[in-house]
Amino acid sequence: MSSWDTAGLTVLMCVAWQALFLGFHILLHSKQLKDALSPSFPAHLAPSYFVSLVHATVVSVRGLQMFVALLDAPPDVMFSAGLTLYSDPRISTVERTACVFMAYLVYDLIHVSVSYPKLGGMDMILHHLAFLMAALLSLHYHMLHFPFCWLVLAEMSTVFLNLRWFAIKALSEPHQRDFQQRVLSFLNVLLAVTFGLTRVIVYGVGLAHLALHLDYIQAPPRFVAIGVFVLLVAGYCLNILWFRKIIMIWNKTRRVGNSKTEAREAPKPSAQLNGVIRTHDFTPASKKAS
Repeated sequence: MSSWDTAGLTVLMCVAWQALFLGFHILLHSKQLKDALSPSFPAHLAPSYFVSLVHATVVSVRGLQMFVALLDAPPDVMFSAGLTLYSDPRISTVERTACVFMAYLVYDLIHVSVSYPKLGGMDMILHHLAFLMAALLSLHYHMLHFPFCWLVLAEMSTVFLNLRWFAIKALSEPHQRDFQQRVLSFLNVLLAVTFGLTRVIVYGVGLAHLALHLDYIQAPPRFVAIGVFVLLVAGYCLNILWFRKIIMIWNKTRRVGNSKTEAREAPKPSAQLNGVIRTHDFTPASKKAS
């Protein structure tokens, strides 16, 4: 993709993400849904979580497809387009998807900043800025196509993170608590498993694989490839920190739920998980990215 194609698609998708946000906002404020939802349901925050859910579902599926497609690709396609830039359709597919992710990062960074700290803290803002920079460099130099695929798989965990938020907020009435706890217990397991698998194991193996193939990256200034690699290592460290918090809060929730009386307070510690992370990685393109 040319620079103009990248810019045009990114702007178009920024508009699309914002349109989806506004559409869900209008839907939530319709009379029918207002009457159906609990008065305590935070309708002003729900559109951001809904857009994140849609984004994470779409990109994680797309990421898995691209990951499989590039498994048998030669190193120059995996890490740096070189002369194959316009001859291998897999590269253009990855870069178009990367533009969609980068657009989401820009959209979400604006919302997180405006609503700070309700949608995310400073770690979220720094996370978005770091991966946005990595994405811009990777798209500009047409590199890191395979790393983009395994990084975007991390959006699988965002799906369950956002579903948890809706379960906590939409099933908050006293008569719904038992059902809420069963739903949250199921989603907690899925979140921990997908987060650990994609953001700790796959990400870690991917970093090691990338470190062994840095010489294949054909970015003109050598420091660009090294800089993006450092950003990815920093992102991995942040994932480890988040995963540790997820496990700690999950264990706390399980302990609280041991007695029937204490179980009624479980939504409080459960809700903390959504304060740890809400939307995940965008990654170098090759937003990431979630």
